[in-house]
Amino acid sequence: MMKEIRQTEKATERKTVLRGFEVKPDFITTYEPKLIGRGGEHMVFTLKGKPDLVAKVNMNSVERFYPATIHEIDPLHGYENRWQSFLDDHRKRRMALREAFGAEHVLTQKVFLAKVPFVIEMKFALKQLAEQNAGFAPKQVWAIVSLQKKSELLGKEGTKSIRSGYVERRGAVNEEGYALATQQLLNGEGISEQVFRTIQGKHMEDLIDEMKQDQGIKDTMKEFTEKAIQFTTNQPRACLDLAGEENIVVGKKNGKVNFEIIDPFAGMITLDQVQDAWRRFAKNQPLKGSDRYSLLNGINYIRTINGLSVLSDSVARLPLLPEGVQLNRFEGRRLFELLSQD
Repeated sequence: MMKEIRQTEKATERKTVLRGFEVKPDFITTYEPKLIGRGGEHMVFTLKGKPDLVAKVNMNSVERFYPATIHEIDPLHGYENRWQSFLDDHRKRRMALREAFGAEHVLTQKVFLAKVPFVIEMKFALKQLAEQNAGFAPKQVWAIVSLQKKSELLGKEGTKSIRSGYVERRGAVNEEGYALATQQLLNGEGISEQVFRTIQGKHMEDLIDEMKQDQGIKDTMKEFTEKAIQFTTNQPRACLDLAGEENIVVGKKNGKVNFEIIDPFAGMITLDQVQDAWRRFAKNQPLKGSDRYSLLNGINYIRTINGLSVLSDSVARLPLLPEGVQLNRFEGRRLFELLSQD
């Protein structure tokens, strides 16, 4: 066993297991990470001596690397190609974000592999996994860690989330208003503020109020929606994650309105995946396992971006349907029935 551990330690001290993909076995002792919260798929930690940075631990990676943790083996053994692909995709996405939105709007980020504290919140999040390995209680676990510049807008008075949530899962929803708003926004039409509000939560209603009262916020939202449409219609054709809280925020920095892209991806849903799922839905064909997830995230994203685009006086729209194809009110009701199911 000791020989295996020494071999593991030697393997995980490599600085370039993958191209540019650093392994940091001394992450805990160097930075003494302290949990401050959870956002989407990440646990967020502060770092000793780095007040301008946060470490975001990918919980999916904690789950995937858990066997390597409990068996004390090199976490990348046999997965080099998969994680090289992950790293390459991550770089391409970050580069595309900076090109589409401007570097001033995208928080700087570096990704690496490290052992992190296996805090109680992780145990609750991975309850089933922990129960399956009840005889082993690690203090540290391997994970993909993103070191990110701390947002200058989060926590400031007046900062708002650009957040759609999941309209269909909100509870009491005006189904006729939903069908009308969905029909108009997915068809790329205009929409009245009143109809758009019928399918929004308080977070979005507050933002709409701010847009009416502050021309700077309205202009900034126009810039954001137009760049989001460009980003999603061009490569990598990704849909931003507007479902979660504080993934993308807008507020004032140095007296000027600005938006920040903090955590924009959840599962990397692409416009092509949403369109493919929509075609099967529209033709009453059997849906694939991932289709509902693609539709839930993609429809809420497209609908929200197009609605904000209308209210910010932009003519840009994010298309879902092929040219010449129109969604009708009946399909809007069917969509609600599908996506409102857990």
